[in-house]
Amino acid sequence: MQPPQRDPDQIRRTADEVLSGRAYQTAARPPSLQERIFDWIGDRFSDLFNSLSSSGSRGLIAWLVIILFAAVILYLVSRLTRNFGALPKPSVQPKPTIDVTTERSSKQWLAAAAEAETAGDYRQGIRCRHQALVSSLVEKRLVAVGPDQTAGEINQLVSAQFPPAATPMNEATWLFQDTWYGWVHADASSRDRFMELAAAIARESDRDQSDQTDQTDQTDQTDQTDLVTA
Repeated sequence: MQPPQRDPDQIRRTADEVLSGRAYQTAARPPSLQERIFDWIGDRFSDLFNSLSSSGSRGLIAWLVIILFAAVILYLVSRLTRNFGALPKPSVQPKPTIDVTTERSSKQWLAAAAEAETAGDYRQGIRCRHQALVSSLVEKRLVAVGPDQTAGEINQLVSAQFPPAATPMNEATWLFQDTWYGWVHADASSRDRFMELAAAIARESDRDQSDQTDQTDQTDQTDQTDLVTA
């Protein structure tokens, strides 16, 4: 039986189509730098594991390399674990309320804060300083705080009733909550930052009271002038 006749041009075109496929093109191109690096690493590991089964110095060197590699990995893991240590345990009380109905004044709360910080308990110290801050605003009648309100609720009250102190009060509230819940470790720097914010709020409250005093004096002078001219 005579084999079928095929057109040479058709055969050449078919071969060109097959050789132009992705598989042949990928195999034909030279490996990239990344591929050469991975191939070299793979070859070295292959040589290393082959050396483990051999006797003599090659096997000993292979074991020493593996032990050194494992030691480096353990060292890196220990450093990462140390840098990302566990945060302090959060408070059992989920939402600490601010007690402004007791007989403690703002000065007494500050004294309690200093006592706690002297003992190294900056978390409790910042809590007492926040109590002192809120009590001071209440004593100056700048905000009206009800019993058992949370720090976030009082922060909203300050923003609404005493807007000049809204920005530092907001940061002070977040600093208190972060340290109280354990999201941020309370230390001397946290205490110092809270004191700066409390001082800024005190300046705003003193300025507000000074403006009110000036307005009262002007009103009294106007009333006295009206009485004289009446």
